[in-house]
Amino acid sequence: MAKLKLKGGKLNALLVAAVSAILIRALASSFMDNESVVNVIEIISNITTGLCLILFAVLVREETSFLARMGMIIEGLSWGALPFAPDPKTYFLLYTVILWSCAILFSLSCIAPFGNKPGRAVVSAGAFFTLFDYLPYLSGDYYEYAKDSGDIHFLLPSILITVAVTGVAVALIIKDKIPIRNEKNNTKGTKVAIVILVIMASFGLCWPSFDHLNFALDTSDPVAYEEVIIEKTKTGGKSPNFYLHMEINGEKRKIDVPRSVYDQYDEGDTFEIYLYEGAFDDPFYTYLK
Repeated sequence: MAKLKLKGGKLNALLVAAVSAILIRALASSFMDNESVVNVIEIISNITTGLCLILFAVLVREETSFLARMGMIIEGLSWGALPFAPDPKTYFLLYTVILWSCAILFSLSCIAPFGNKPGRAVVSAGAFFTLFDYLPYLSGDYYEYAKDSGDIHFLLPSILITVAVTGVAVALIIKDKIPIRNEKNNTKGTKVAIVILVIMASFGLCWPSFDHLNFALDTSDPVAYEEVIIEKTKTGGKSPNFYLHMEINGEKRKIDVPRSVYDQYDEGDTFEIYLYEGAFDDPFYTYLK
């Protein structure tokens, strides 16, 4: 019993350390102006998160399946490699791997026993990392689509995947293949909650993944445009988005850029923008190359 309690304490400590590292990175990128310091914090934060996940996988080897542990290890390695990505395409590809390994980790960890502290810690880890990995996607959208700019792109495939994943989850629950039991043995409420989470998570993960993979897997040669910045704007709040407005092919466009790029240019300056065909045949403009 004492050994189980000690393991639970270690797992919770690793979970707190990893989540704290992610939060520190997010706060630094939002409130610090020194890009060099932010980059150092990002490297330390990502390596810390990666190591915590790998150690987590080692500690829960008796309570989880091989697939769940591999999900944690892959996610940990991806976190550690993220700041060293050689180009934006590799960066967003790694981020998509992190996002989906989080989802898989959460799904597989649901099979972990709820009746002991390590089991609950595994499930908590899956939920926390799914949440905190999803937050960066909400902070900016670096793709200005050439067609139907204001619409949600990849809506239909996201809905179809959500329906398919939800169907599998419901079938497993009906056949009692997901043996979740909470402490009061109230399985009905727990199963309903799982289905709701599956629907929300599936759709929430699909559309940003399609966005990033449309860029990351694109092998076309981008068409470069040099356009004059006609306006600079930013949103309010403590974590604003930054936009450069310009006219491309006779249409006014708003390009989302990081603060470091935003601060380098003034209205009237020339800015280089790229048009990609898109891996899924959905062309878009971006400053990324």
